[in-house]
Amino acid sequence: MSDFSPEELSQQAASVVPEWRERKALDDFTQTLSSLNRVSQTILAMKPQLFEHFKKSVCSCETSPKKLSEQLLEFGNPLVTASQAKSLLDLLRARGEEDYKYYHVLCSRVVDPWNLNQSDHSIGHCYYGYANVSDKHDQQSLAKLIGSTEKETVAALFWRLLRNRLSFNSDGLPEWSKGLDGAFLSEHFWSEQDLKFIRDEMLEQGIAQALDVVITCQPSGSGYGGYSSAEHVLCTTVAGDTFGCFRVPSGEAPFGPWLSAAASTQAPRELGSRLCLAKQSGEVFWQEDMPSIFDATCKRLKDAPFN
Repeated sequence: MSDFSPEELSQQAASVVPEWRERKALDDFTQTLSSLNRVSQTILAMKPQLFEHFKKSVCSCETSPKKLSEQLLEFGNPLVTASQAKSLLDLLRARGEEDYKYYHVLCSRVVDPWNLNQSDHSIGHCYYGYANVSDKHDQQSLAKLIGSTEKETVAALFWRLLRNRLSFNSDGLPEWSKGLDGAFLSEHFWSEQDLKFIRDEMLEQGIAQALDVVITCQPSGSGYGGYSSAEHVLCTTVAGDTFGCFRVPSGEAPFGPWLSAAASTQAPRELGSRLCLAKQSGEVFWQEDMPSIFDATCKRLKDAPFN
C-alpha cells in the first residue's frame, strides 16, 4: 500500500509533469538545431575546402564591402556559415578594416543565422540573427523550418534566407520578377546574380520545380483497336510496373477526364511530385497541377512569425 494519499500523489505528479515537459522540449530543440545545422552547413553553405581558398584570396588582396560581395559570387557560392562569417570578420578586423557594411555583407548571407552572436558578429547579429535561441518564441520559429523530408527543410532554409530580400504575394510566394526588395540594399550589396545563384541552386536540389511522375496509359479489352469500346485502361510506370487498371465508365472515352480523376487518387505521392498521364506514343494528355516543394513550403510558412 502507498504511504501517500491520492491528493499527495496528485500534487507530486503535478510537480513532475512540467519538469518532464521542459526537459522534453529542450531535447526536441537540441534535435531541431542539430538537423538545421547539418542541412544548412553541408548543403547550402560554401564547402570548407573552397572557403579556405576564398579566405586566402581575401588575405592576399585589397577588398571592400561591395567587392567582397562580388568575390563571394566569383568563388561559386556566396552563402556562408556563421563560423565562416566570423573567420572573415576576424581577418578583416585584424588588418584594420572596420567598415560596418562588412557585417551586412557577410551576415545577410549566413545560412545558419541562429548561430550568429553579439561578440563574434556585432551588428550582424542584431540585424540578421535571433535575439535569444533559448526563448520559446525563437525555438518555435526555428522548429517550423524542419520539414517532413530533407528537401522540405532545404526549401524552408532558402525561404528564411529570401524572406527579407524579396516581396512575397498574398499566397506567400516570392515575386521574383520584382527583383530585390527590403532594407539595407546599399549595405549588404545583394544583387540579381545572388538571386540567380539561389534559383539555380534550388533547381539543382530538386525543390524549385515539381518533378514529373510519368504514367503510360493503354486501352484494353473489346474494341481496343479503335478505342471506342475499350473496357479498361491499363496504366504502368516507367519501370513497367502496374500503376492501376481502370474500368472505362459507360459512355466515356478511354482518355477522358474520368481517367485523371481515378489515377490521381490511386497512390500517395511525395510533396513536389506531379502526376503526368501519357499515351503509348509518349504524348502527355494530362498533367497534374502541383506546386514545387519550395512553393508549397512558402505557402506553409507565409503566416509564420519570424524575426
